[in-house]
Amino acid sequence: MPRAKSESPTPPPDRAWPGWLLRIALLGFGLVLGFTCLHLLVLDQRVTQAFERLAWQEPTRIYARPLRLAPGEPLDARGLLAELDASGYREAEGAPQPGSYARDGDRFQLHLRAWRDLDGARPAQRVALELGGGRVRALAQASGAALDVAWLDPARIASLHGKEQSERRLVRLAEVPEQLILLLQSTEDRSFKHHRGVDPWGILRALWVNLREGEIRQGGSTLTQQLVRSLFLGREVAFERKLNEAFYALIIEARFDKGRILETYLNEVYLGQEGAQAVHGVGAGAVFWFGRELEALDTAELALLVGLIQGPSHHDPRRHPERARQRRAVVLDMAVETGVLAADAAARAKAAPLGVSRGGRLPRNRYPAFMDLVRAQLERDYRESDLRGA
Repeated sequence: MPRAKSESPTPPPDRAWPGWLLRIALLGFGLVLGFTCLHLLVLDQRVTQAFERLAWQEPTRIYARPLRLAPGEPLDARGLLAELDASGYREAEGAPQPGSYARDGDRFQLHLRAWRDLDGARPAQRVALELGGGRVRALAQASGAALDVAWLDPARIASLHGKEQSERRLVRLAEVPEQLILLLQSTEDRSFKHHRGVDPWGILRALWVNLREGEIRQGGSTLTQQLVRSLFLGREVAFERKLNEAFYALIIEARFDKGRILETYLNEVYLGQEGAQAVHGVGAGAVFWFGRELEALDTAELALLVGLIQGPSHHDPRRHPERARQRRAVVLDMAVETGVLAADAAARAKAAPLGVSRGGRLPRNRYPAFMDLVRAQLERDYRESDLRGA
């Protein structure tokens, strides 16, 4: 008898996507990829053009006449102290830095700043000055050799601003104290030298530290992302903005070297407000908060300046000194943690006074009636763009 055919087993149902569904998924992926590439090309063009043309309006500054110091010149202690205060000098034992002085009765040690006038550059120098009878009795170099004349750099009495009401003192990266850069990176972006604009590990590290400490001590954004927010984006929290922020940061890192990015950040970072006048950049921030040039700041003051980046209003050392001390301590602790500072140096900096000046040192119109006359003469002799930092 013929054998009955054995029935073949029923094949399992086909689990593959239907052809039409796969085609739709591939089409959607292609559209998203194409849109993303087009968006990146547009952002790349915008960022490259804007970054390469980047130029800030630095206000036109008007200065008083420099003070001539020479034996026999009329000058008493009260007048000299007024001149020193107007020029932003501070009293410090031994006058250790340019922009400082020490007093012993009518004898003064002055550490004069470097500055430039119509006759050329005048170097920083130490001088010993003795007053008496309402005049300069003696003037000498730090070595003790007699000196015929010295000049105290002039006080700024006004600034003429353009459309952007902001104060800047542009600095080159080579002019910025190395300690400031190290404090900045240890606090704001420890992986700055290595990442390409976005640092996922930095975000996770900041999240862990903030959860552990129960407060915001670190931010997850890189310096490049912070720069993007300042130059191109607002501060509102939205997914689209965060995505664009990452795209911008990646493009900037691909197009420009780390030195250019860091220098731009140092000149752009927001560090305070005086009325309608915003303070941008570490150069202007040093003058606004401490009344001195950036290179004259010590470790404690540099740490406070870096700490203010997180929130100049919230940590305002004039209005909220305890908050400022706490924020400075955070910066110093991070510097110890990363090996930037030794523990004893950080402890001394924590114990130091805040050192801020009594008020902002950004005079725009100290003598209104006189400035009306000066402005009229300047407008007669110069183009408007020359006077407004355009």
